[in-house]
Amino acid sequence: MKTFTAFFVWLTMLTPLAYADEQLEKEIQPILDRMAEIYREDPNGSRLLFDELWLQDENILYLSEQFVNSFYGYGPVAAYWKPNWNTLYGYREQYTNLRATLIAPGIALATMDLRYDMHAVTRTPLAGVSKLTLLLRKQEGDWKIQQFYETPMSLLSQARLIHEAALDPGFADYARAQNPQYDEFVETDASIAARKDGAPWAPRPPFRLPKWNTGSGATDEKSD
Repeated sequence: MKTFTAFFVWLTMLTPLAYADEQLEKEIQPILDRMAEIYREDPNGSRLLFDELWLQDENILYLSEQFVNSFYGYGPVAAYWKPNWNTLYGYREQYTNLRATLIAPGIALATMDLRYDMHAVTRTPLAGVSKLTLLLRKQEGDWKIQQFYETPMSLLSQARLIHEAALDPGFADYARAQNPQYDEFVETDASIAARKDGAPWAPRPPFRLPKWNTGSGATDEKSD
């Protein structure tokens, strides 16, 4: 059962749940709302979060993006979520794109995107994004976290997001003045369109330089 669950969770990390259950998502959304609320009230609120939202038994698992090893069982998981000291000056989590489905009676699998902003003790403030997968079990009418998987984006993807966020808001107008065909090129760039629509990745066609008519110094002929 553990092997099947691990494989199923790994598979769902690759693709958002396409067969999500909207009613189930409405039942699980309050868990995310409560997680965010706990951190708003106390940046070191992971202790309360663990006590309130996790199953309190030995059959729990936590896969942290920070550590090589996974945490299995109540003792190791509790030690992570309930440290003996405060580690954060400030912390915020925001969750989007919740998708959830039942994989067995009383057992749900949920995926979501996470953005976090944090200021850890002895560190400078930083932010990042990750993907979360939760295995939840219904206990006495309430959904509780049984397994919690953090799936950070690759360093390359993180770096791209950082560079995109740093872009001068006025750059597009600058590029239009530099190249009157800017909007046309961007509109017909299939790779950009795929990113906007969230389309699956596909191999790019052989690269061809566009034909420029602006005297900008770029080649005025397409490559062979």
